[in-house]
Amino acid sequence: MVTAHVPMRLRPAERATLEADLRRQKDAYLRAAMAASEGGDWLAAGMYNNLVLQLTTALSKVENGLRIDDVHCTGIGRAVNRRYKRLRCAANSRVIEIPTVASIEREGDREIVTQGPPRLVGPLNAIFEVHARGESKLTYRTMG
Repeated sequence: MVTAHVPMRLRPAERATLEADLRRQKDAYLRAAMAASEGGDWLAAGMYNNLVLQLTTALSKVENGLRIDDVHCTGIGRAVNRRYKRLRCAANSRVIEIPTVASIEREGDREIVTQGPPRLVGPLNAIFEVHARGESKLTYRTMG
């Protein structure tokens, strides 16, 4: 239940910096893709479009938060009928993969774009305090 409803987000300052960087890269590669396709270099245009798609996916994850990958919960207080009303959960998020370009080389009138290893952001760690409010409702607040 916790994994389905709780997105984990970067700190606001870190998120703003990363969003600006991703938007800048995305715009630059989009312009490069258009220039390559106008020049008839479809291979480079396809590679640049692939980078734009990957950056769009990464930007969406930064804006909307990361899904939880792993969570461990412990009951707090007394159990009633072997059930706890309050739980403390330690959660780890998934990672964001940001594409990188290892090199851009010119071979005649063609560009050869080589993608490097992705830059990883995350996983994020957080502690949630969860309150059971019935059979299907939970409320939560982030503790750290």
